[in-house]
Amino acid sequence: MASATDYEHIFMLLSSTVAGQALAVALDLKIADRIDAGSGDPADLAQSLGADRDNLTRLLQALAALGLCIEDDNGHFALTDVGALLRTTDPNSLANLAELNVVRIGDLVTWHEMKSSVLTGKCAFKHRNGVDFFEYLSARPELYQMFNLAMRQGSKLVAKDIAEVYDFSKAATIIDIGGNDGTLLATILAAHPRLTGALFDTAGGVAEAQATLDEAQVASRCTVTVGDFFQSVPGVADVYILKSVLHDWDDSAAHEILLSCRRAIPDDGRLLIIEPVLDKSASSTVYARLSDLNMMVALGGRERTREDFEELCRGSGFEVTQVRRLDQLDLSLIEAAPTAMPTAIQQ
Repeated sequence: MASATDYEHIFMLLSSTVAGQALAVALDLKIADRIDAGSGDPADLAQSLGADRDNLTRLLQALAALGLCIEDDNGHFALTDVGALLRTTDPNSLANLAELNVVRIGDLVTWHEMKSSVLTGKCAFKHRNGVDFFEYLSARPELYQMFNLAMRQGSKLVAKDIAEVYDFSKAATIIDIGGNDGTLLATILAAHPRLTGALFDTAGGVAEAQATLDEAQVASRCTVTVGDFFQSVPGVADVYILKSVLHDWDDSAAHEILLSCRRAIPDDGRLLIIEPVLDKSASSTVYARLSDLNMMVALGGRERTREDFEELCRGSGFEVTQVRRLDQLDLSLIEAAPTAMPTAIQQ
């Protein structure tokens, strides 16, 4: 028999859309920045925004219930540590990532079309728009820039961890394939001054790369190359990195990306794949499982289990040698070593 807790759980799920919209409004109005600047009084906030004081207060109270701020006895609001991550000025800000997911998500994904993906096995986004996700972004530079900024914030969360936990001591050169603005690569190069690096992505992907490399003071040790990883990737390096790339694609496309890497990588090189690794059962975290649905609807890709990665690598000329869980975002670092060249490469 269902308990009160069971009913509460269902109602929390039903309220998740409203919670997302509350967050969207808070981001759009830059509530976190305004509170951080000292405008924790709803009356002052309402005046500065030209907003209705009563309804704005109700929004703030909902944000407090969601753990983003707190209300004191005088009815004034202050950010929690969680809410502070939504400040655009915070070095660890997730504001762009959050904005992409809850404010601009309608520009990218129509979630009520998930049913189409479930029934047909096809990518709902491509079915609706006639082009894949990245082709769509390429035709919309402003949206692509927001996407790049969001990916930068996600990469910053794990970049330092990757630079510290993986042994780069035997490497001289690393290549980040699909590395976007170079946030991960810049962090690794900054932590290991003897390394040189190469950043490889589409023109839209690397649009902000030079500024990132300059800021990290590693531009003199890094080249930036534009290309298509389905065709080829630069060589030769000791370590190739694919962070949050393979999950954007189905198994056939991911296989082609790995084959491009195998053609370039030396026999003693290493490939690092950084992605969520699902448990085989339903015990994976909510974040990982919902990310899998996001990949299904928006990109036609998927999150994968360790066994999935092992099979994918085995068919592409690699062998998984270790899997190490990282501290953030349910990500794992998967190391793979080259094996005998698959027939598809030899031909």
